[in-house]
Amino acid sequence: MNFLNSIILLGMGAALLPLLIHLFSRRRAVDVSFPSIEFLERMKTDRMRRLRLKQLLMLLLRTLIIIMVILAFARPAIRSIFQKNAHTSAVIIIDSSASMLYAESGESLFASAIRKTEEILSLLRDEDTAAVILSGGAPATLGTGLTKDRKELVKALSGARNSGGVNRSSASFRKAFDLLAASTAPNREIYYLTDGAVNALPDSMAEVKNVRLYNILIGPAQRNGAVIEDITLSDYLLSPGKKNRVTAEGSLGPEDTGAGIEFFVNSERKGRTEVQKSSGSRVKADFEYTPENPGWYSIWATAADGRFEPGETRRMVVHVPRKTNILICGGAADDLFFPERALSPDPENPMFAIRTRIAPELTESDLTGTDVVILTGVKTLPVPLYRRLLTDVVDRGAGLLVFPAMEMDPALYTDGIFRDLFPARVDKRITLDGKQANYAVMEWFNLGHPILQGISPGGKFQRPEVRSYLRIIPVGDISVMARFGDGSMAAGSAACGKGKVIVFGVDASRGSSDLPLTGIFLPLFIRSVQYLSGSFVLGGHYETGDPLHETLGDVSPSGAVTLKPENGLARSVETVRSGNAVTVTGESAGDPGFYALFADGSEKGRFCVDIPRSEVRFERADSARMSKAYRNLTWKALDESENIARAVTQDRYGKELFGLFIVIAVALLGVEMVVARKV
Repeated sequence: MNFLNSIILLGMGAALLPLLIHLFSRRRAVDVSFPSIEFLERMKTDRMRRLRLKQLLMLLLRTLIIIMVILAFARPAIRSIFQKNAHTSAVIIIDSSASMLYAESGESLFASAIRKTEEILSLLRDEDTAAVILSGGAPATLGTGLTKDRKELVKALSGARNSGGVNRSSASFRKAFDLLAASTAPNREIYYLTDGAVNALPDSMAEVKNVRLYNILIGPAQRNGAVIEDITLSDYLLSPGKKNRVTAEGSLGPEDTGAGIEFFVNSERKGRTEVQKSSGSRVKADFEYTPENPGWYSIWATAADGRFEPGETRRMVVHVPRKTNILICGGAADDLFFPERALSPDPENPMFAIRTRIAPELTESDLTGTDVVILTGVKTLPVPLYRRLLTDVVDRGAGLLVFPAMEMDPALYTDGIFRDLFPARVDKRITLDGKQANYAVMEWFNLGHPILQGISPGGKFQRPEVRSYLRIIPVGDISVMARFGDGSMAAGSAACGKGKVIVFGVDASRGSSDLPLTGIFLPLFIRSVQYLSGSFVLGGHYETGDPLHETLGDVSPSGAVTLKPENGLARSVETVRSGNAVTVTGESAGDPGFYALFADGSEKGRFCVDIPRSEVRFERADSARMSKAYRNLTWKALDESENIARAVTQDRYGKELFGLFIVIAVALLGVEMVVARKV
């Protein structure tokens, strides 16, 4: 046990007062003449003993009462690991993730955490050192690390900014441990100011001794207000004049009964839907919109009530393409059936201008002005036609999509496409009977490929099963989109001069492939055509902190690329060139909003940024999860409403026992009063 106000113990001498009073109040014996001895006989020896015992007991009780009061005001405490007169090093970790931008009483939780940090800094003495780490993405240390200069830290805090991303708390704690390990101070502390979200907890850490953690919870345990978690189109086959439906999904807080969700297109408010909470907290709203012209469209849904602005909006970029000229060339008429119908499901609003030919009828004039050529089941082509096709892809920038024939002419494939355009070799043809689930399955998909990004939430879609495929082994710079169970390529893409090529390991005929019958075929095929023609329907969508992977086609050799936020100034960005296409490199997604990419005096691309989905819906970790995360630390949970200075001071030196000693003193006083009344 130690005493937080030990100077009061000097008053312990007051405990002698009852004894002194007792000694000085004793009377000397006086001789008294008695007329008769009979009165002496009546005095009982046992009564005299009881009287002496009573006096001694009262003396003891009064002495103990004084001792208890003095001890109480000396603030006794159960001893902790903190050494009272030793130096202290403290690292303050501030959760700077997007969820800390939630506002309560008009102030964001992040701003509240900054104020609490200044309060914690005031607890430290002049010889103590402190450091502040912002935990959002990569941990950022304010100032120069552990320092005695509190003014420096307060100044740095005034310019602190929330990252708007996810909280990489494990990395922040490791950085804090490294700072404390380099300190010579005997007392070492970590303060973690966070809203307590489940995803804000660090991973379980190795045992760390002689470091005390204070987990300070900022904000409410449950949040109100509507948030938007997703925004989608009902139909990704876009064309000017074709009506489409935009759907927004989100959730409400526990005390919310409804919300108004508004829709905007290119900064113009286009609709509002009132949604009411029914079963659960999920809500859904939509509106219909008809794009009039080809071009870029910035679309977003918002449920603004001011409590959590970053989570109240979700964005998407849509590109309505001009009609792309598509040539579908089949080995036979049966090879044209699925590709033609997949690209023109709505004859009244065609997305592509499609022409079809069978290989024996194909001429060089058919290739003129074509944006994308699709070869499906074509076994062979005359050499002049292949040379013209090669020139169109490499020099003119046309796209080529190939569903190889199962029986191939080496001149077209081995010594042609797989040598000049898509470096690969064909190992062999695999044919299964399809009976008793005897199929080959496309088991792996590269969801980071531009064609597959966002194709299905969580990558949940039916895996295609085929009875026959070619074992194609890439030998050049190929971006593999999908693989079969044996590891061979099922689909891949390659850049060739100014153009691009996509090759599937199966054909698309009705007779020999099950690929057209699976749910993934339609979006995969259409997106492949859009990718080859440079007319992607969806622009890039990123979450704050993600690396950008934007590729722009048809950029002149001297064309510089600039990036412009919707409400900011344009700036140049670094790119890597491949043919006439350039890819933005070394850039990360910044603040939520829309961004445009310009080159050669025109807008070449557009993308949007939102906060991470994991930050939109809030769930506070319970004590069991916190205990699991901090099980190797000495830690204490505090609420922002508590007096942090008092709570930390008490915890530093252990559990204070002031109240216990006062209770004991009062109890002793009661016993003394009872004893005093008895004769």
